[in-house]
Amino acid sequence: MKRLIAISLLALVGACHRGSGADADSARHAVQQFYQYAEAGDCARLQPLMAKPDECENIVRQFVESKTHLLSIDGAEPDGRDRSAMLVYTTVKFGKKENHKWLVRAAHAGDGWKVRL
Repeated sequence: MKRLIAISLLALVGACHRGSGADADSARHAVQQFYQYAEAGDCARLQPLMAKPDECENIVRQFVESKTHLLSIDGAEPDGRDRSAMLVYTTVKFGKKENHKWLVRAAHAGDGWKVRL
């Protein structure tokens, strides 16, 4: 009986962990797409990924003017404040300037990831 209870508790803990909603690989992919669409000036594809879609034209303008380019996605970890969000670490370049590290937040909503710079 004790063994059955222990197995049940382990299964419950595992189910709770999987239910966190945040998946590092899919968050990294969403952030990569965000940069790709922003760099290309593609608001039609970018807006569904944005936490604030009405800011798309402004984001695209800033990316184009500063020649922002994603160099790498360096990692991702759960956001301790929100179980459905991931903090994604990126390296970007602005034109010919040196590389910069950006922390990007991706939160999973019902219809997919929403990215915020």
